[in-house]
Amino acid sequence: MPAAICIEQPLMERWTAEAAEERRGRAARIAEYVTAAGSGSSPEAEASGRELGALLRIAISELPPRAAAMFILRYVEEHGNREIAALMGTSQAVVAVTLYNARSRLKKRLSELERGKR
Repeated sequence: MPAAICIEQPLMERWTAEAAEERRGRAARIAEYVTAAGSGSSPEAEASGRELGALLRIAISELPPRAAAMFILRYVEEHGNREIAALMGTSQAVVAVTLYNARSRLKKRLSELERGKR
């Protein structure tokens, strides 16, 4: 029977903190993208874009890291599913399903966040 691998608690906490920080960074890039899309519009539209960006940042940070990475690669960096599959070492089918699930989760979470702020 293989010996169990024991990871020190501080190391595990650091990894968890680094993963959370990485998710926040990805979410911030998405939010910047959303906000930039509304630039040049009316002040109301820009404020709405910033608000949506903030809600999107929250929702993306709650996605599993792999799903968040695929979402950002697809919709911010505009990579195709084939390219994402190659980058992430998986199949195009897994990418497609992961993106579908991520979009579904984001829609649901954004709706919850929108209702919560009213």
